[in-house]
Parts: sequence; structure tokens; C-alpha cells
Amino acid sequence: MAFTNAWDESAPLGTQNASLVDNYLRQHRLDLGERLESMFYGFNTSDNSDEENEHGIKSLKLFPQTTPTTDSDYGFLYGKTVSSAVEAHYKDSAGNEVQLTSGGISAIGYLITAKTADYAVKATECKNNVCFTNTGTSAVVTFTLPAGVAGYRVQFLVTDTDGIRIDPPAGVSMRLLGTTTTAAKYIQSSETGTFIDFVFDGTYWTVVNIVGGWTDET
Repeated sequence: MAFTNAWDESAPLGTQNASLVDNYLRQHRLDLGERLESMFYGFNTSDNSDEENEHGIKSLKLFPQTTPTTDSDYGFLYGKTVSSAVEAHYKDSAGNEVQLTSGGISAIGYLITAKTADYAVKATECKNNVCFTNTGTSAVVTFTLPAGVAGYRVQFLVTDTDGIRIDPPAGVSMRLLGTTTTAAKYIQSSETGTFIDFVFDGTYWTVVNIVGGWTDET
């Protein structure tokens, strides 16, 4: 909405007639109300007679910004530009950042990310419930898992018959259907629609959900 008045912190001037102070007080209330009404209840004349006679937030505008500096006493909810769209993010007091939306859709489910070349999965991506695919590739895509911290999680979905290969980090084994792979040996699938879900348990990258056929390196 267009505001009635431009925001002016210089008014009233010290030379203004004191008898006009009531006008400035009314204008100040109007200026604040117009700027806050779209976000909070309680700033229009109907608030005492309908559903707006409540306390709380109507909407919160997240202006795109860079990742805020970590503050050990606070968390931050903010907007950040991803692929030309402003998406919601949260950063906690320990410096962990999570993208909450993707394409306007909640990313609390799976954040689908396609890769067409070999890719080293970032540790930060294992906190965001990312599901990697190989959509658009012309060759097998090898994903290398990061050194894990207990609770890290990542998923893979084969969408192209060229296939996906998953390598653990050096010296680490994977557990698949009760079998522990040899350290640093991969697993792979080239069947579209196959899916695999890993959680790092503190020692192994362990498969907790699997669909379709996956084979391990011998």
C-alpha cells in the first residue's frame, strides 16, 4: 500500500507552535499504523469488532539479505535469494543454517537437488534434508559423502538410467540391509525410481530407507 506520508524523523521542528503538537501525534499514529497494519493485528478500526480483535502476527515480510553473523544468544529467521527467488532461512545460535522453503514449497520435506557431474556432498547439506538426483546427466554421477557427524542425513533418487554411485569418505564404511561394506567402497544403482536414505550414526553411513535395487562394490 502507498503510505499517506513519507517517514520524517525531523518533524516537528523545534520552532513549531506547541498548539500543533496534537496534529503531529495523530500523524505519527497514522504513519506507524499504516506501516504495521499489514504485519500485525490491532492497527485498524475494525480490530475491536471482528477476528482482528486478537494479538499476533498477520504476515512477516522477509527482505532478501546475506547470511547474518552468528550470535550465540539469538537465532535468525530471514529471506535469502536462491535461484532468483527469495526463500525463507533459519540460522541458530550455533551457526547452523537451514533453508526452509524451495520454490515457495516447504523444504522441511525433501529439498530436491539435481547434479549432472560428480559431486562432493557438503556437510551443511546433510542438515537440510536434501535429496540428490541425476536428472539431466549423460553419465553416471558419483556422489561422495562427507565426514559425518551423528544425525547427518542425505537421500538419493535415481531419475536417469546413467545411474548414481555413492562413495563414503575415506576410511568409512556404509551399512546396507544388514551388511557392512568395505571401507571406501561405493554402492550404486542405474534403475530409475530407486531411492536410498542415509543417516550417519556416528560410525557408519547407515541406510535407513531403500527402494529398488542397489549393489555394493566388491
